[in-house]
Amino acid sequence: MRRNSAYWEPLVIALETLRAHKLRSFLMLLGIILSVSTLIVVVALIQGTNRYIANTVANMGSNVFLVNQLALITNAEELTKALRKNRKVTWEDYEYLRDTMRLPKDVGVETRTVGKVRYGGQDVQDIDVRGVTANIGSMDIEEPATGRYISDFDNEHRVMVAMIGDALNKRLFPSVDPLGKTILVDGREFEIVGTAKPLGTMLGQSQDAFVYIPIRTFLKIYGTDRSLSINVQARGPEWMDRTQEEARTLMRARRHLMRNEADTFGILASASLMDLWNQLTGAIAASMVGIVSVFLVIGGVVHHERHAGQRHRAHARGRHPQVAGRAPARHHDAVLAGGLGDGRHRRPDRHLPRLSGHARGALLHCLARHRTGLRRGRRPPGFHRRGPVFRGLSRAQGGAARSHRGATF
Repeated sequence: MRRNSAYWEPLVIALETLRAHKLRSFLMLLGIILSVSTLIVVVALIQGTNRYIANTVANMGSNVFLVNQLALITNAEELTKALRKNRKVTWEDYEYLRDTMRLPKDVGVETRTVGKVRYGGQDVQDIDVRGVTANIGSMDIEEPATGRYISDFDNEHRVMVAMIGDALNKRLFPSVDPLGKTILVDGREFEIVGTAKPLGTMLGQSQDAFVYIPIRTFLKIYGTDRSLSINVQARGPEWMDRTQEEARTLMRARRHLMRNEADTFGILASASLMDLWNQLTGAIAASMVGIVSVFLVIGGVVHHERHAGQRHRAHARGRHPQVAGRAPARHHDAVLAGGLGDGRHRRPDRHLPRLSGHARGALLHCLARHRTGLRRGRRPPGFHRRGPVFRGLSRAQGGAARSHRGATF
């Protein structure tokens, strides 16, 4: 029975609190619901954003990493030092890795700039113009929808051909087939040999506004004084680390770097971008969890303090009913006899018997008759062992006992 009361009592107190303080309980529950809901929404957004970044921003292709002039740098001072120290990645670096590396599946190179495309009197600004080798088509995420990709023949002979993105195709050729048409890229004529599949947008920016041309043609038009990006494709995910280490070792040897010298180039992989992004989103998620936890703890403490006070009062009513105004005989005896005690510990006098209902009536009658009160620490006249009050109490107690026995038998 006690176990059941231990479980039922908090439930009863909680229901009483909800009924007695409806507005306060509603606001507290609303705060808890909003806090937990906010945490769930933030975690869901972070997980969705992680998948979005992995599929778009950090997607460099299947098992592909880049060898660039710069690594992934988040500090402005370190970026300035790297720009002064790191040399550009050249065509000769690409040929060296292509001919020397043994672990990768393929090695390609690309570079890019921002240009303008014109067709039929219509101009499109801020177009991503990329010069690529033919094998970039098997590494990158862009695939031809119609026509073909850039070929090795195009690169070897520096042919003026191009593959355009879906955004340019819809903008310049909304109702005609673009294959075989001639467009102007920064004032130079290129024949369209292919159109790419749509990629969609990334962070609100279209990924389909581009033109791919042979990299040898690109360097002939825009010059060779620029840094290239070497794309290295590993044989599989388990080969990524070893292939990256081989590329790093060969590049350090080519640039004659000592053992204690830092790299003067950068190696960028999808895992590096995802690690950086996970650190950012992890800090955001941890801060949100902390904030929501504080709100929940505050609400729980307030709720616990209110229920603790109610439980204390409930126990007081059960153990000391005189608190609620229902004082049985023994508590009146303790109160009245305590007044006759020494006054310091408020304990009953050891000479007084336990009082029944008749004894209490006699005591009150004697007190009213003698018109005296109980003073702290002092016994009034008539309350000594042989005094009239004590004798009256003894007679009343004996009569109550006899009447009780007669009623019993």
